[in-house]
Amino acid sequence: MSSKQRQILPRVIQDVCDKHPNCGVLLWGSVQDEREREGSDLDLFVVIEKEGGQITLDQARRFDGVPLDIAWMPVNALRRQLNDEPYLFYGFSQARILRDPKGIAKQHQDVAQAYFRSHQHVADAWEAQAAEVRKHKLNRDHQLAFPAWGDFADHVRQIAQQP
Repeated sequence: MSSKQRQILPRVIQDVCDKHPNCGVLLWGSVQDEREREGSDLDLFVVIEKEGGQITLDQARRFDGVPLDIAWMPVNALRRQLNDEPYLFYGFSQARILRDPKGIAKQHQDVAQAYFRSHQHVADAWEAQAAEVRKHKLNRDHQLAFPAWGDFADHVRQIAQQP
């Protein structure tokens, strides 16, 4: 049986595309990895052609009761931040492209993937954090070394500066 997250995914994509017809939509997180649970959210990156702006994370929306985490990524902001801080884009580099009519998501994902191929120590830090988060979700007593995004971003920034 398909999870509720998988059942609503086509409708969420349609809703996003109604607002941004040429957007790229990428799936990541537990649904991509087929590890979602009843209360899992649906994690998406949405690359939009909008000029300017900045990357924003919208965690306030729900769709048929399922929480959505959508990272809205205007293409210029994505390009700029990917150039300045590529070490922050591991999730994006690993996400599955579900829709990309103009190739804008793939173009930028290729850049992120190349960075992590040449900086394996940074990718390893991301994988270690992901493993710790999975343990924490199964056992809330399991303490995270980096419980807040900002703490982990600082940590991975330091790792990225190492040779």
